[in-house]
Amino acid sequence: MPRVLVTGAGGFIGHHLVNYLVKRGHGVRGVDIKAPEFEDIQADEFILADLRNCSNYVDMIKDVSEIYHLAADSRRPGTQ
Repeated sequence: MPRVLVTGAGGFIGHHLVNYLVKRGHGVRGVDIKAPEFEDIQADEFILADLRNCSNYVDMIKDVSEIYHLAADSRRPGTQ
């Protein structure tokens, strides 16, 4: 099975995707700027990182064959 990277893994859709992939036998590395907020995810590895910092990418994509990019800035305009 391929090793998969899921960005935005701490969000609602991201954590569901991680759990789905793990149940199907994939090795999953999740990454998000924040810890999972809905429930613990079943990822083999979870990295807290800001994807706006390109220096984080080298370690994140190491040994992965698929990337599901779900990371987004979900703040409302005018908020921080």
